[in-house]
Amino acid sequence: MTFNMKNFIELLYIREETYCVNVNHDRRSTNCFNMVVEVWVKTENGLRYSIQRFQLVDNPAEHVNECVDKTRKYGLESYRPYSPGQACDGTISACVIALFIDLCKHRNVNPVMIWNAAYPDKKPRVNKKELALTKSFADWQRVAYPKQWDAVQIELMLESLHNANFHQLATTVSEELSL
Repeated sequence: MTFNMKNFIELLYIREETYCVNVNHDRRSTNCFNMVVEVWVKTENGLRYSIQRFQLVDNPAEHVNECVDKTRKYGLESYRPYSPGQACDGTISACVIALFIDLCKHRNVNPVMIWNAAYPDKKPRVNKKELALTKSFADWQRVAYPKQWDAVQIELMLESLHNANFHQLATTVSEELSL
């Protein structure tokens, strides 16, 4: 789901119709709360998001219902479908990447090539499967893809890339697509 997770070991990933839970072991954590649970719950107007920490357990699935319930009640609310230029609230990364992939498709350019050109020192390199999984997760969240990638929509997508801290990617997209 999230890029640059080298310090985390995925323990459990569940995506249902109305919620998604990603449980990781944080290898860097020096305290007892080293199980990191990210939760997304769909709502009528978007989704609610939370990050929760627990002590590592043998069966992380035991915490899923509790985490989903807490997120429903207290999670950060984020409007969906996500649209280009929508404000950053900490939940938009996958949606912004999906917009980038869609723009590349409409411009007949390879998004993997552009991503890896933007981040040449990142190891391992991003691949087609990783971007496809990210887009699938964004589509689950709901993304409002532009019907037409005109100059206004492209500028809003570049703004979204910057808002989500993908500055190098925004610069590389502008250069590669001669914007």
